[in-house]
Amino acid sequence: MQTIKLLFNGEEAFKRIIEHIQQAKETIFINMFIWRDDRIGNIIAGELFDAAERGVQITIIKDKLGELFEKGEENKQSFFHKRYNLLSSMKARALDSMYPFLGKPKGYKQKINPLAYKLTNHPNVYIYKEEIRNDHSKYYIFDNQVLIIGGINIEDKEIYTDVSGVKYCDYMVEMNGDEYIKEFNSQLNEGRFYKNEPTIEFIYNIKRNNTKVFKAKTEILKLINSATSSIDLVMAYFGDRDINNAIIEKANQGVKVTIITAQKANIQNDLNRKVLKELMKKTNNKINLYLSRRMVHAKLIQVDGKVMTVGSINLNRAALIKMYETNVLVKNYQPEFNEKLQESIRKSISESVKISDHNQITYKRVKAFLESLV
Repeated sequence: MQTIKLLFNGEEAFKRIIEHIQQAKETIFINMFIWRDDRIGNIIAGELFDAAERGVQITIIKDKLGELFEKGEENKQSFFHKRYNLLSSMKARALDSMYPFLGKPKGYKQKINPLAYKLTNHPNVYIYKEEIRNDHSKYYIFDNQVLIIGGINIEDKEIYTDVSGVKYCDYMVEMNGDEYIKEFNSQLNEGRFYKNEPTIEFIYNIKRNNTKVFKAKTEILKLINSATSSIDLVMAYFGDRDINNAIIEKANQGVKVTIITAQKANIQNDLNRKVLKELMKKTNNKINLYLSRRMVHAKLIQVDGKVMTVGSINLNRAALIKMYETNVLVKNYQPEFNEKLQESIRKSISESVKISDHNQITYKRVKAFLESLV
């Protein structure tokens, strides 16, 4: 039976991920950007080690670029990247100093983790972790039967809180059935649909046969421009000018635009606020803007209440023109999926403060400019 489930926040997502690791019989494939040496990072690694012990073949592609964030944020401990590297260390220190948060430990020395060593050296585990791939995608494939994809990295702040005590808002989508895996592989690897008129599609920036195939910006603009009644954005980071202009145009045409984002983002907060101020000002405050007490790490767009996309794609320049990214696009929701999605949006609004005028939004100009260069 083919099913699609929406997983709201880390509690739901990691529960299902752990269950699928425990149930896996043959293969597990993981593509991950950030994997911290913290509580959930070790729980996932421990479950994977147990799976490898019972004969499951495990492949992990872990982008070395994520090391920068692992060593510059939160507990500053990377699960896989323990070796000292001067360049990455300098970048981590710069990130740390630009975004100082209460609760972060001092220093950057990596702690030895025997579990990381055991997992890396297990004969049934294949880990590719020494290459900077610029791949921000996050997904799991279990036994070529289950795909879980979204925006959640392997780190405590996605399931508990960050070091300053802030909870996160994020999503994953779980697809059960081999046809979803075939659709995923066909669209990403071959650039074609496995089935005619599939209920799911994938939006991506990838490298295919050593050629960059960047479709994310084009497809997201197409999605926004298709709106006739409503656009809902539950979004971590903004900044791309063409996306901003498309949102402004739709709001001024009478489309109901709702934006839910963090009151204080963990990074590029001033750029976010600059963009939000511009969106409100250029639409005469028509946009329904909600600033959440949570750190909104989600990358969700819903159009007309019947099409949604979620995954790793932010609406900033880095995501749309620099990074490899992957989103799933779901059409013609089943009632259970629709109910879960709309309830998650209502919950996020209930945890937010509504901004009714662009003059309520302030930001630091110099910092916003620097953040726009990334």
